[in-house]
Amino acid sequence: MNHPFRWTRRRRRGRTDSEKRRGPLSRTIAGYSPQAMKLLYKPFGVIAGIIGAKLGERLFRALWAKLDSDEPPKPTRREATTGKVVAAAALEAAAHSGAKAATARATARSFHYLTGFWPGDEAKADGARSKEKEKGKRS
Repeated sequence: MNHPFRWTRRRRRGRTDSEKRRGPLSRTIAGYSPQAMKLLYKPFGVIAGIIGAKLGERLFRALWAKLDSDEPPKPTRREATTGKVVAAAALEAAAHSGAKAATARATARSFHYLTGFWPGDEAKADGARSKEKEKGKRS
């Protein structure tokens, strides 16, 4: 029996090397331009950013609750010490950045798994990197 999606039949026998690299649905989406795929990824990236910001805020509140029983101090509060204000700001920035990076990475990996297209920039080959460094040193 001919199955409409050939990759589902192959999956029972084991995935080929190209299917392992591209993800299971890459055959159905193949043929679209990289610009179209990046445009398709944009809504997912925006939603991931919102989720990451919410997670970062919750993470910061949880970490600050373990460090101090009071609310995190605002920079304009008179009673707060400078060290406490700077520590709170640094912890908040780290929590937000880490949570947003984790959600953005998970979203990009999921998008790549489903479509076979990496939404960000591809890594350059080592030879291209070394040539760019040499050009930078000469200038």
